[in-house]
Amino acid sequence: MSTTTNDALQPPIDFTTSTAVNQQALSSMAHIGFDSMRRALEMNSQFFQFVSGRLQADARLADALSQCRSPQEAINAMTLFYQSAFDSWSTEIKALSERAADATAEAVQAAQNEAKNVAETAGEG
Repeated sequence: MSTTTNDALQPPIDFTTSTAVNQQALSSMAHIGFDSMRRALEMNSQFFQFVSGRLQADARLADALSQCRSPQEAINAMTLFYQSAFDSWSTEIKALSERAADATAEAVQAAQNEAKNVAETAGEG
């Protein structure tokens, strides 16, 4: 038991419960922070894979344009490229937004659960 006495007229103060609650709270924050960082890294990895694929599509467009025999072929190649780019960017942004919303909801739920656990520990002391 960790105690201290302020002066002869006051009883000793027990810091055991507050120390345990603080340790649990710090541990919870670290856990939530780690999970949030992991989710952010996963989202970044998925996004960079998408961007890599788009850059490969850019390179394929340059190759396709170099083989066009008429302006109309070049217009067709560019039209297909931009339609595909628009569709894939739209899909990726939607998926990224959904992943971010899910990660945020999970982090909020984890924080609420951890806060409840810390409050219960504090109430036990």
